[in-house]
Amino acid sequence: MFIVILFFGLFSEGIDRTYEWFTLDHLGFRGFYGWEPIWIISFVNGIIALTGFIFLQFIKKFVKKQNHLAIWATYLTFMMMTGILLFAYMPNMYYALFGFICFTVFREGAEPLLNAIIVTNMPSKIKATVLSGFGQLDAIGQLISGVLMVTITVVVGIQSMYLVSALLLIVPAISLLSITKIKIA
Repeated sequence: MFIVILFFGLFSEGIDRTYEWFTLDHLGFRGFYGWEPIWIISFVNGIIALTGFIFLQFIKKFVKKQNHLAIWATYLTFMMMTGILLFAYMPNMYYALFGFICFTVFREGAEPLLNAIIVTNMPSKIKATVLSGFGQLDAIGQLISGVLMVTITVVVGIQSMYLVSALLLIVPAISLLSITKIKIA
């Protein structure tokens, strides 16, 4: 789980810092129907919040039942990768925005599953310490990733940075699969 959390921190920093600019300028949503950029981003975040709430109600059933948490987290990680790639490479601005919304919603679904995996596999005496350590590990990943993603963006472009972010999610996905003891053929 240390590897999973580190790579979740590594992949996220570039996307978290650039998605607004990419949505407004690269996808062409700036001035959409005469709206100010703040309203456009707020509208997108509102859609994400509503969709995420509905999706989390679905995910909550699996956390309560402990049904294959690692498998569901793996599926959501692969769906996050797909959403990032759609966001970065779809020529249609609406499909690209749909990709970002899907990425964010699947991310919101994966995080509680990862926490549930951690909590259910730790003795109660050290849960708080382990969760704190994982939070710090995520922050270290984001710190390292900031420099890496800026360098990639400056050298080869923002779409390549999104590609690298998506590829970084392969490591957590494979690590989660190994937790479930599924052999990759």
